[in-house]
Amino acid sequence: MHLPVQSGNNTVLKKMNRHYTAAQYKKLVKKIKAAFKKYRSGDLPLALTTDIIVGFSGETEKQFADSARLMKEVAFDMAYLSCYYPRPGTAAARLADNVSYKRKRVRENALNEVLKKTALKNNKYYLQKTVDVLVAGIKNGYAFGHTKTQKNVKAKINGPVAAGDIIKVRIDQVLSWHLAGRQVKPKLIVIVGPNSAGKTSLSIGLAKKFDGEVISADSRQVYQRLDIGSGKVTKKEMGNIPHYLLDVCHPKEVYTVAHFKEDADVALKQIYAKNKIPLLVGGTGFFIDAVVQNLEIPPVKPDKKLRQALERKTASQLFAQLKKLDSQRAQNIDPQNRRRLIRSIEIAKALGSVPPTKAASPFDVLYLGVWREKDELKKRIHVRLLQRINEGMIEEVKNLRKLGLSWRRLDDLGLEYRYISYYLTRKIDYAEMLGGLERAIWRFAKRQWTWFKRNRQIHWIKKTGEAEKLVKRFLSSKKLN
Repeated sequence: MHLPVQSGNNTVLKKMNRHYTAAQYKKLVKKIKAAFKKYRSGDLPLALTTDIIVGFSGETEKQFADSARLMKEVAFDMAYLSCYYPRPGTAAARLADNVSYKRKRVRENALNEVLKKTALKNNKYYLQKTVDVLVAGIKNGYAFGHTKTQKNVKAKINGPVAAGDIIKVRIDQVLSWHLAGRQVKPKLIVIVGPNSAGKTSLSIGLAKKFDGEVISADSRQVYQRLDIGSGKVTKKEMGNIPHYLLDVCHPKEVYTVAHFKEDADVALKQIYAKNKIPLLVGGTGFFIDAVVQNLEIPPVKPDKKLRQALERKTASQLFAQLKKLDSQRAQNIDPQNRRRLIRSIEIAKALGSVPPTKAASPFDVLYLGVWREKDELKKRIHVRLLQRINEGMIEEVKNLRKLGLSWRRLDDLGLEYRYISYYLTRKIDYAEMLGGLERAIWRFAKRQWTWFKRNRQIHWIKKTGEAEKLVKRFLSSKKLN
């Protein structure tokens, strides 16, 4: 807050045509500090700055001393000091400029020494704290900018940064006029696990406890009206926790990993801007890797000739071809989804394999994996499937047909939508639908396990308490074992 005082002496203030006294100014400052302490949000302190003129017409040493005293009492973070100069054409020009320039500079330097002490004392609050810094410029590996409290900051950067970016900086040194430190990666909590493991409930519980917001990383929950079949979290289950990347597009559209990364990057910026902790939650491993590892997803144009050739192959033949081209990508794809298999083969032929990552992840990541024993997970899949059938999952597929989705598109959406579409077209009966779908979900869960087990950074947890301890230590920057 910038609150100009101009002088700490009442006689000088009156001569300046200021309609307040030094006592009134100090009383106002006291009220502001009390109100800020009571109503502030976040951890940042109030930074108070001012303007002071030294050597105003007729200012005596005693009157100047009042200004110095006020500066000490208020303890400003910064003050813009200037020597009195009667500009031509102003009311001040009619006043006598009877304090020598040399004397003005002596007084200015004296106030500057007072300011050095109060500014340094206030700046010590920031030592060993992490703050947001708006970058104004880059030079020789350092970013220069300022905090929300207008503290100047010089920070050693560890990656691509541009003017206008907001970066996290750990303050290692405090001086009177600026803070110095190093860029730190923003924290990101990733929760993974197979279908029906309990990722949703864990993420909401952690978000409530640690002031977080959730980004869904599910390749089907991005679609509108794919609610019950995709296991999408309900408004009631959210419990006022903001969720991102749900219901992003129409189910007739094709939503790729490139779309997801672009949208997730935007969501992360929004969450960090609110000083919240993002939780990236889901079972689509490739979506998660694209964000966390900062994958470059080069655009690959459709190859009509290749697609025509691939269309003649069965799903199993397509899956076998993809495994030869890109075994890593094949681990996390529905082997019956011809559309996704064809597109993955198209990309693999163009790029060779999963797109390469950049030099390093832009995040400080905590991976949490929800662990379930084999028999327990099978039981949860069974119970959840019956529950969703009772909630109207078959009716949901009928409504998607009314919306104009083709049977082919429902097949492409996989699992629940595929098997229910088979049932509705009388390719299989009700019992075959239930049994086949349950087995398909289990096979998909095993593929998810395979994808996630390659990541040795994942902390596999069985109880919520374990996750809470890990998150608490992670957010306090303590080293994880």
